[in-house]
Amino acid sequence: MGTTSRQKPIRLHFKSAETVVVETDEEDRFVILEKEAAQACKQAQQGRQWAEQWREFLHHIHEWCKTHSDVIDVGGVMVGDSALNVLLFIKGHEYNWDIEDIIADLDLDLSQKFPACCAEVMQVPNQPDLKAGISQEELLVVYGDGNRASGSSKTQPRVP
Repeated sequence: MGTTSRQKPIRLHFKSAETVVVETDEEDRFVILEKEAAQACKQAQQGRQWAEQWREFLHHIHEWCKTHSDVIDVGGVMVGDSALNVLLFIKGHEYNWDIEDIIADLDLDLSQKFPACCAEVMQVPNQPDLKAGISQEELLVVYGDGNRASGSSKTQPRVP
């Protein structure tokens, strides 16, 4: 009966100056420092965690908008100057002071549950001049059809 040997885990140390050889499926080989390999593994893991948090972040916004569909027409996310902008396009033509507290609660909730997705939440009244500066190509619509958000009924909605 053949014996099977159990492979030991590879240990990479962030402070090591030793080198490791990395082989790809294409049989390419390259040599890097052990600490660089450890950092690459860490970044790959963080990337997977960020992607999962991003999906949950978008789903959370979608569900929040659905819960508040009496006042929210479209919800979307776009990249802002220093953070993600969560834009809530409201059904009314005027800024709705009555929902400011629940929007602030959403903002706080997002920052606590999704720390990797730094975001600012804001409402956008249904006024063409307010929406004129919002690019349909840059807005990721997570709730609603997106047509009112873009001001154009010719564009196809984008759903994540």
